[in-house]
Amino acid sequence: MTQIELMQFLKVSNTGFWRLDRAGQLPPSFRVGSRRRWNRETVRKWMADQERQSSKQ
Repeated sequence: MTQIELMQFLKVSNTGFWRLDRAGQLPPSFRVGSRRRWNRETVRKWMADQERQSSKQ
């Protein structure tokens, strides 16, 4: 998943994306050359974990 695809999936703007990134609040990524990528399954699991944590509060 590219950065743009992740932004669309999370429904955040470019600014929102970089705020989350600086805060360490994005799912784990890996590099392909100089580009960051995200595994779709990892993003889905991360999202489910975020939902579970949110519902506990």
